[in-house]
Amino acid sequence: MIKQWNEAWYFSKTALDIPQGLPDDWEAVDLPHTWNGKDGQDGGNDYHRRTCYYAKKLCKDDISAERLV
Repeated sequence: MIKQWNEAWYFSKTALDIPQGLPDDWEAVDLPHTWNGKDGQDGGNDYHRRTCYYAKKLCKDDISAERLV
């Protein structure tokens, strides 16, 4: 059974590049997700301004041909 699309994502704001596989140190998140909920609201204008990455592991068996049409 495929999980809901918004569940079981992984997030990193420290990764320097797109990884070949899912690293163990990425944060597990569900969407919607905000990466600057605290530092974006503290009034200090010091919020994170670099590239962030989200990744989701998909299994080919979970995607049926009917869903692709």
